[in-house]
Amino acid sequence: MTRPLPHFLLTKLNLPMCGDGRHLRSDWIARRLELLARHTAPSVERQAEPFDAWLLLCAAGTARDDRAAILRASERLGCVPVWVEEGALISQLRRTLREAVPDPSSHVLTSRLDSDDVLHPQFARRVRARAGGGFTGFVNPLFGLHYLHGALYLWPYVASNFVSYVEPFGDGSGLKTVMALSHDRIYRAAPVRQIVSRPLWLVVTHGRNTSTVARRGIRTRAAGHLDDFPILAELGIEPDLSAVKLRSCQLLDTGRLVAKAMRPGSRARLLGGMKSVVADFSRPRGDTA
Repeated sequence: MTRPLPHFLLTKLNLPMCGDGRHLRSDWIARRLELLARHTAPSVERQAEPFDAWLLLCAAGTARDDRAAILRASERLGCVPVWVEEGALISQLRRTLREAVPDPSSHVLTSRLDSDDVLHPQFARRVRARAGGGFTGFVNPLFGLHYLHGALYLWPYVASNFVSYVEPFGDGSGLKTVMALSHDRIYRAAPVRQIVSRPLWLVVTHGRNTSTVARRGIRTRAAGHLDDFPILAELGIEPDLSAVKLRSCQLLDTGRLVAKAMRPGSRARLLGGMKSVVADFSRPRGDTA
């Protein structure tokens, strides 16, 4: 009997970004743990097909008291802290996965999730289904949602930050994982399979992020997504727009997305996404890999 493809969820908690030292501050860590518990962990717990493990990637330089807080939160939320020295993320993940993956396994699947975002209950199942058949490359759930300033947007994202990577396991020493490459560069690195379905993820823009994240996607009503993303009921969604107002917003948002897609930095990703979708639909019938 063939065992299911091992599937690991990877979440950065307080690894440094762009030389920013905030990741080691106690107040910053406490806020991330709060968001992790409120937004992210419930959606991981609701997965119809569980991950083999949820790894929480933490800075090895975290102070003792903050380490203790992370350990308490991890035990409560069902994730496993992995303490990473600066610049050693991939080597640490290789060691961790070599210990975690049952033998034998021909391939391993890793998915990324930010510590303030949300998954659809079918996310893990749909990704694993698209990653089978000996495929090596990325799996991108094309459609998601974006919450910003009380409004909800449908976001078609050909290189989302919810991307997954499936690769040969071997002895584990050459693993790259989904963290080895920025999600916006996946089309330069390997084949990409798209998941074309109802939205499988939700980006929740909050706090300081609201000043740096532009409106992304096409305005949509929240009512049809509450069962898939219960957190929406807690976020303060504006009342649904009238049909006329909604259509007007959607036309403007679509124009904005098209204009953005035509920018030089976006065209390569868009072309790669279109090619991968065409390849999916060109696959012979009966080939569900």
